[in-house]
Amino acid sequence: MVAILLFLNGYLDELAYDIGAVDRSLPFSVLKAKSHVNERAKAANDDPRLSVRIREGLPRMSLDLGGAGVTR
Repeated sequence: MVAILLFLNGYLDELAYDIGAVDRSLPFSVLKAKSHVNERAKAANDDPRLSVRIREGLPRMSLDLGGAGVTR
C-alpha cells in the first residue's frame, strides 16, 4: 500500500489532468507552472481570504466526471 501511495504522490497531478479532473484548456506543463501558489501565499500573508487569493487567476477544477459539465 505504501508503495502505491508514493507512486501516486508523484503522478497524481498528471493523472488528474489526463482523466479531465482539472482544466485542460492549457498544456499540462503550462497549467502546472501557473498553479504554483507559493509567491501568492507569501503576499497574502495573514489575509483571512488566503484560500481565495492564492487561487485567483487559476484555471478551475472540473467536476465533469459523468458528462454533466459541472465545474467548480
